[in-house]
Amino acid sequence: MNTDISNNSPPTASPVLEMPEDDMLPEYDFDYSKAQRNPYVGKIEARTASVTLAPDVAAVFSTSGAVNAALRVLIQAARGHVPANPEASDPAV
Repeated sequence: MNTDISNNSPPTASPVLEMPEDDMLPEYDFDYSKAQRNPYVGKIEARTASVTLAPDVAAVFSTSGAVNAALRVLIQAARGHVPANPEASDPAV
């Protein structure tokens, strides 16, 4: 083991990897001929709708069940009927 610290030269930089034109490293060589479509995508899309809440709105609701309960109350109010217990009408809560 060489413990000579008399060499005061700065450390050399690590060699930089040259990226191929497609920016994908060789270890990520995917065989797209074996790729399969997600079998669950149709089932999920048929049952759900995805929305993005504004940060101030999202801070009020901790779960999707809470959002659904509030929206159901709003829907009922618009129809002229407000349920006594809004959480009871949401099966996800």
